[in-house]
Parts: sequence; structure tokens; C-alpha cells
Amino acid sequence: LDFFTDCSLLQYAEEEFDWNRKALLRGKSVIDKVLQWTSSSKAPPLTLRVSRDKKLATRAAAIYEAVFSYMEGGRREYLCAALSILHGGKEELCDEVYAQVVRQTSNNPSQESEDRGWRVLLVLSAFVAPSRRFLPYLMSYVTSGLDNDAGVAPLVAEIAAHKIMVISRQGPRRNMLCDTELESLLSIDVGGNAAITLKVWYVDGKYSNFRVDSWSTIAELNAQAVARLGLQYSQSFALFDVSSKGTERVLSPSERVLDIVSSWNSSSHEPKKKIGPRGGGLHGGSGSSSSRSGSGDGRSSSSNSDGRGSSSSSSSS
Repeated sequence: LDFFTDCSLLQYAEEEFDWNRKALLRGKSVIDKVLQWTSSSKAPPLTLRVSRDKKLATRAAAIYEAVFSYMEGGRREYLCAALSILHGGKEELCDEVYAQVVRQTSNNPSQESEDRGWRVLLVLSAFVAPSRRFLPYLMSYVTSGLDNDAGVAPLVAEIAAHKIMVISRQGPRRNMLCDTELESLLSIDVGGNAAITLKVWYVDGKYSNFRVDSWSTIAELNAQAVARLGLQYSQSFALFDVSSKGTERVLSPSERVLDIVSSWNSSSHEPKKKIGPRGGGLHGGSGSSSSRSGSGDGRSSSSNSDGRGSSSSSSSS
């Protein structure tokens, strides 16, 4: 992380911000001021790439207004609205939103507002990836939060400093964050735990609990399940997504676990079931789906979120 300390946000702003639109001279004091918190609920885009694109500029303005409202004490729905607009957005829009949050957490006169901003930063690190161009400058700012002696900044900075690097490798999330996940990120505790519990069911009706977070992959969950079950031949163990109609889809090792959970919440209007090893039709509640796993050891498991969705899996020898 020490590598990023030499990457100044002032330098990035000088090179990437839209100074012509702001009609400002790019003196260091002016750039520094632009990077500080503003009391305005409406603001033009910061970055030149977004300013030049009318559609992106409109989306960026709407996101900023929603994030600003949330940081100033608004309901969580404001943040959800911002994420909805950002979902699937171009790389330059993601950089713009990260830059907006950086500005609004810099010299913010309200500790509560600043804390909310740092939590938004953590949510972003679970949702979208910064560009390779912006990454070192964003990391420089985040790591500077480790030296902040007030509020949640040191806690969030310690987590985000690692997780931003993770999502930069993984890429943006496929689905919106589910309610349980978002709540976990926004209410992160003193111990820095943003994980939620996932149940893994077996064919005998028993289950084990696993802890997963926004960055956990199917490969990592598979490894946990294999270790917990003591399976000898892990290569033959896999998880499948199974619909209420019994349609199976093998889950890719690189998929985010909570993307699967989110898909249960946002999937089709028909109610789904948690399918047992023989299609037993155990009720899983609204918006649930199931997954089936196979193992050469003849052991069985299934995964079920504690939130809105459920899933099951079985294996055959």
C-alpha cells in the first residue's frame, strides 16, 4: 500500500478534471479547493470524460444528488437510487462517482455526514471497479484515511484499501446489491466484519453456516464446503443453480456468491422453491432458488442465504 502514497489526487485532478467548464485556473490552491466538501446539493461533473458526454453527465448529476442526500441524513433509498443509476455504467462514470465521494469526505464539517460518505465508499468498493488510470489515486486517498483519528474513516479505509484492489481484479458486480448485503456494508462493526451468513444444506436435512462477503466467489465457497465436509476428491465437487422447475446451471468459479443471492431477489415473478435431492419441494419463500452440487465422494450439500433467497444442492457418487 505504500506504493500509492506518491500518487497525489491533486495531480489527477489537474490532468483529468474539466477545468474549462469550471472557468478556473488550475493553480494548486484552486485544485485543492475543488477537491474539498461542498454544501451544494447540485454540482456539475468533476471529470472531463463525463462532462463531454451529455448522457453520462446527466447520470452523474443524478447520482451526486442522491449520494449527497444520503450523506446529509437521508434514507437508504437515496443510496439505492444512486447505485441503480450507476449499475452497469461505463468505467468513466464509476471514476466520477468515486471522485464525488472523495470530495464529499474531504474536510466535511459534519462527522456524521463524513462517516456516511466513507460507508458509501465501502459500498462502491463492493459494487464497481475504478479504472486502472484512477486506481492509484483513489488508493492514495483511501490509505490516507488510516491516519484519520475521527469517525469510521480508519476502519473503512483499512477494509476498502484491500477490497478496492480485489474488485479491480474481479470487475464490477453483475447484479444490484441485495438488501442484506447493503445493510451489512453500511453497518460494518468495530471488528471490520461485513460478512453475512450463508447456510449450506445436506441431503439429510442438516446444514452448516458459512460466512461470505461482497467479494466472495463461488470458488471460495466451494473450497470452504469441501474443507468442512472433508471431501477427498474436491475436483468433482461443484455448485449448481437450480430453478423451481428443476433447470440446473453450473455456477462459474469466478461468480460472486452474493450476485447469486441478489439474482434470487430480482428474478422472475414466479415464486420459487428450495428443491431437495429428490425434488422434494421444500418451501424456500418468495424469490428463492436452489443450487445442486456434485461430488465424487457421494456427499451432498446446498447453499441457502439467510436473507431473501434459498438454495439447495445434492451430489451423486
